[in-house]
Amino acid sequence: FINLVDVGVIFGNIIDNAIESCERLDIPYKKIILCVTQLEKFIVIKIQNPVQAVIQEKNRLITLKNDKEKHGWGMLCLKEALRKYDGNYRYKIEDKQFSLTIFIPIRQ
Repeated sequence: FINLVDVGVIFGNIIDNAIESCERLDIPYKKIILCVTQLEKFIVIKIQNPVQAVIQEKNRLITLKNDKEKHGWGMLCLKEALRKYDGNYRYKIEDKQFSLTIFIPIRQ
């Protein structure tokens, strides 16, 4: 029920962000966990990765890249794709771990 372009936007953005976060870390062990499941009448997508630094302004994540005009649009694109399906997301940063959970109601 989700357009393939939107599937690409959703997974492309969250996986790219997780990989880029890991690339910034100077630690030997880096792990990205991605889980997709159905919970009652929702598709739930969860991604977790280590993070060194996060910049937030007004509940919005800000890119760490230098060219802020060309970068930092991923989460906005994610939000727009989810809006089409009445989906939503939430994130938390705890113990140098970034966790993002996406909820998309299943349409019959």
